[in-house]
Order: sequence, then structure tokens, then C-alpha cells
Amino acid sequence: MSIMRQKIAEHMVYSQSVSAHVSSFFEVDFTAVEQQRQALVQKVRTVLETARARHAVVTVDSRYDLPRFKGATAAAPNEPEVEALAGAELVDERALEKAGRAVLERLEARFLLVTRGSRGMALFEREGPVTFMPIHGSDQIADVTGAGDTVISAFTVALATGAGAGEAAWLANVAGGVVVMKRGTATVSAAELSESLGDDGAAARS
Repeated sequence: MSIMRQKIAEHMVYSQSVSAHVSSFFEVDFTAVEQQRQALVQKVRTVLETARARHAVVTVDSRYDLPRFKGATAAAPNEPEVEALAGAELVDERALEKAGRAVLERLEARFLLVTRGSRGMALFEREGPVTFMPIHGSDQIADVTGAGDTVISAFTVALATGAGAGEAAWLANVAGGVVVMKRGTATVSAAELSESLGDDGAAARS
């Protein structure tokens, strides 16, 4: 397996000239974009277009601005963002399934990974069923700060290394479940993730 190199787009857009950095994306295998500032949209889109041109995995987590990034490989909104995009209240899983499908089509993406807080996640695939995943570990969440960053990062890396969407979502779910049990902006180590994946697999087999 080739060595993966990740460039985070948000770091680049803070520079005075994004165009000077775009050529470096020809060596990148995947790109995760988390856009929070309106002024960054056009610059980040330039980066995305370059990444897509070389068929790299492109995932996006953008607060209420996802339609600006059509054609990405995957997006990872939360339930309120799906509600806003679909214009429908998510009263149950059936409503979420309908709204998620509509958002997936609107974004022209292959996958949509919806984070649902203590209810886990829902994975939408363009060619496949909806998969609802319960939260990993306890539902007594300590702090959700940084959980979305962890989820999209784990999902992106897994997709880029050849994992199927279901496997990538499972990895992201477990990683997110570890992080929300920590207070403050936290990360998950390789050792923690490996142990949690083992525990999760053992529980599924029992």
C-alpha cells in the first residue's frame, strides 16, 4: 500500500495565495474539507476541483453550506443540517431516510454520513440501502467538541485506503464514540482505536 499524504485544505486557504499551493494536490490521495467561514468557500472549491480531477477521495463537512460543494465523494452533516437542506423535520428514521436520500441526490455525492448524537449515525449510499448504526459505547456523552472532525477524518482515511463505505462508517463511528467520552477538544490514538475496534467486533459476535 502506498504511503498516504494528507493536506488539510483549511490550512492552505489561510495563506495569501491558494493558487501557489494547488499544484501540491496532484500528489494527494485524499482531501477532507471542513469549511466554517463564508469567505473560504471559493478558495476551497478550487482545491476540491483539483483533487477531483485526479480522482482523489473528497469529503466535506461544511456548516449549512454543503450545496456549494456538489460532486464530492462524501459529506458528513448532522441531523439539523439535513433538516435544513431537505426542508423537513426528522421526526423518525423513516423521515431521516427520505430526507437523507434527497440530500444525497442534491449533493451529487456517493455517500452521506449523518451524525445523530447519542443515536449514532446513518450511512446513505447512492447504490445501496441506508445503514443505521447505534452509538459506539455509552450514550452518556461527556463532550461532543471535535467529534465531527474525528468522524470525517476517520471516514475519509478509511475510504482512501480502500475500505467499503460500511467499513469506513463503522470505523468513524467507533472513533467518534471514543472522542465524545473525553472532555474538551480531544483526539483518539491508534492504540485507543485499535482496542475499541476489537471490543466492538467482539460485542457484535457475541
